[in-house]
Amino acid sequence: WALIDFYVCKTLPTFVGNSVSTFSAIQIALRDGHKSYWYNSQSIPLQDLWKVFSVPIVYTYTELSAATGKHLLQTSIESVRQVMPNNKIHILYHGTNDTVFRSWLLSRNVILHEHNPTWRDQIETMRLYGNPKKSHLFLHSGNYLGTWQRIDIPLFLETEYVLQLDSDTIIRKPFTLADFGLNLTHGVAMSSEVNFDDTTPSNAGVTLMNVPNLRHTHSEFMDYIMSHVKTGFDHPCPSDQGAYLTFYNQSTQFLSQKFNFKPYWNVNDVFRQSYILHFHGPKPHDYIRFIMGKGCDNALKSLCSRGINLSPHLVCQSLAVFAKASMSVDRHAYCSASFIVPAQAMFCQSLFEHVAENPTCTDFYSLIRDSLDAVPSYMKLPRAVIMKRLGLSTSYSRYLWFSIYGATVVGWVSAAIFLYRRVSMPPKKQRKGTSAI
Repeated sequence: WALIDFYVCKTLPTFVGNSVSTFSAIQIALRDGHKSYWYNSQSIPLQDLWKVFSVPIVYTYTELSAATGKHLLQTSIESVRQVMPNNKIHILYHGTNDTVFRSWLLSRNVILHEHNPTWRDQIETMRLYGNPKKSHLFLHSGNYLGTWQRIDIPLFLETEYVLQLDSDTIIRKPFTLADFGLNLTHGVAMSSEVNFDDTTPSNAGVTLMNVPNLRHTHSEFMDYIMSHVKTGFDHPCPSDQGAYLTFYNQSTQFLSQKFNFKPYWNVNDVFRQSYILHFHGPKPHDYIRFIMGKGCDNALKSLCSRGINLSPHLVCQSLAVFAKASMSVDRHAYCSASFIVPAQAMFCQSLFEHVAENPTCTDFYSLIRDSLDAVPSYMKLPRAVIMKRLGLSTSYSRYLWFSIYGATVVGWVSAAIFLYRRVSMPPKKQRKGTSAI
């Protein structure tokens, strides 16, 4: 009877079992987690011995996002496919015009869910009431809509757990359900926001979601959000993060920093063990702008400075990981979309190429100098500003030495030609009836 029961369950469209049961664990593994649930909502004991229980990944995207947002998303998806080629990837997609991008997603075996949020106008009102100096999220209407799309994830996915990722994340190492531990969340699990030592769940950029529970409470959660459109949420974290952390405060757990590592955290050992890298706050082009002396938005200044000045080695390694995935999508797209000035885009591209070839980043400043030297001297770049930003004297810049050397060589060659002409060419004969003056 057990054998008959097993094959009958295998043919059913949806399976609900107990994760402790070996019978249920095999059913869940065969379905790859799709349309399979376990009513005890905890880990699967068999996962430590049989590492086949993958965690579906889900993104959100709107065609109203900034131009760099699309390439960030492509880079993140590409990193998943490079590290975990068979892992299921979902995306809640808003918009119908970008057929090229939609085709690209399908070519990467991404499952598209058409998303037309009914609450869009209310969320835009919330953005207009927000303070851009406190969060960069309030600066862009499309980006703000995109971050709120996650609240509808439980309405589209049929699985027990899902890992929601922001587009500015990069997968570094493969992981399965076993890597999240035995005590899985009944609601959501998030990691630290800004400070590594803070173990308070606070950053929704990487969120482990218990889909059945979030689906069950979705209606109440929406009512709660709509009642705070003009007032915001009584929590230090803004917008959707504040909504999750106040409404689900009794069922929120802390997610290890290994799943949400920030480049500005100067913690080398955790970086080496990390599964997911998160460009929280400053994006790759923001760090490059900061290096060029262009500054960052007010909300990002402190994190840009913290990363470049206090954690340059990890910022460099993070840029290397990003560059590898980014250039495999399109070698020039990200830098071209991020910088209008050709010289700045060329410097960005040069830096990507140098760090991708030297991912250990033994000397970040040397890589920056190499990237700077690769940009032709006739193209305007704040070279002295860049060297000052690195805390180095311009006298140590190879560019400056090459310029001095080049000018010296040109000077000596010019003097030699002048002397040669004076010595080798005979003086002109004077005409009769004239006198030399």
